[in-house]
Amino acid sequence: MPSDNLPSLLGDADYYDAWTDSVIENPFLRGHIKYEDTYTVREIQPELFALAEGQKESTLFKDVMLMFEQEDYCDFEVQAEVIHNSIHYLIGGHQKYAMSSLMFSSFDPIFYVHHSMVDRLWAIWQELQKHRKLPHDKAYCALDQMAFPMKPFIWESNPNPTTRAVSTPSKLFDYKSLGYDYDHLNFHGMSIGQLEALIQKQKKADRVFAGFLLHGIKISADVHLKICIEADCQEAGVIFVLGGETEMPWHFDRNYEMDITDVLKKRNIPPEALFEHDSKIRLEVEIKSVDGAVLDPNSLPKPSLIYAPAKGLIIQQVGEYDAGSMVRKNVNSLTPSEIENLRNALAAVQADKTDAGYQKIASFHGMPLSCQYPDGTAFA
Repeated sequence: MPSDNLPSLLGDADYYDAWTDSVIENPFLRGHIKYEDTYTVREIQPELFALAEGQKESTLFKDVMLMFEQEDYCDFEVQAEVIHNSIHYLIGGHQKYAMSSLMFSSFDPIFYVHHSMVDRLWAIWQELQKHRKLPHDKAYCALDQMAFPMKPFIWESNPNPTTRAVSTPSKLFDYKSLGYDYDHLNFHGMSIGQLEALIQKQKKADRVFAGFLLHGIKISADVHLKICIEADCQEAGVIFVLGGETEMPWHFDRNYEMDITDVLKKRNIPPEALFEHDSKIRLEVEIKSVDGAVLDPNSLPKPSLIYAPAKGLIIQQVGEYDAGSMVRKNVNSLTPSEIENLRNALAAVQADKTDAGYQKIASFHGMPLSCQYPDGTAFA
């Protein structure tokens, strides 16, 4: 069941030790940062415990279920990374020496519990993949990185021979090689089979996502998504990007998907409206750093709208082509008369010097730049 506070192991200020008959500060409460001579702090955000509207589950539950739904590791890990980032923000808030800081998050003891939970979510996804009879121990993206050992684990200065031996990313799919296992891999009271059944159920509805192509921006920030109908913009969700000046450059090669179906329903926007050529619906973002500064919204690529039709729908089949339609054919199958007509048509377009002619059409993709905007910019 959803909670409204951190587990006592992590959140209590102190505990009673019966062996010494004394009250001792809880070591999981905070960590000392020797470099700064200070301690970590937490600024728990209410969204950590908030329930989804009309639901019994937390708002994060739906995000995790979408993550579990992915059938390719490369899609799974993008969803997982953003969920991982969310916990950093929801616990650290807008504080400097906190989970929301890339440089200081690892000093908070909850960091290690959090990452243990991330590992468990990965293990659950692997079991789901086995249940689906799909690959669970391979990545088909970032292949240039999968075979190279990670630093500092590969360095001789690493005192742990186990982590040094499996420092290559491709070896980490088998978590048991690290010397641990789980008592069970149930999630939210559901077995693997029950989880998969719920996943298939959620796929039987039309859904709309906002797709974010994320990369590092050298700062920790929350990205607020707004759905706008002309000038009327309303909040649709938030994602958190964990970063800092010392972060290694990174980027995803595919979208993080935020489910905005319920937000559209609340605004009485049917999915069909997204396909209208004169649709006034658009997405906007506002990016705020953890210290409250408003960042350039162009720090990240503009999100895109993605429509996912319900799985299992019967699609009405149409004929090969409608009467009166032109048919596209393989050039090797053209008849002599079709070849003659094609040559004559192209020659006519090339000879056309008007705005419908060959040179004008080609310039929209090349030079001189014909795709010009009112602000003076032009693109190929």
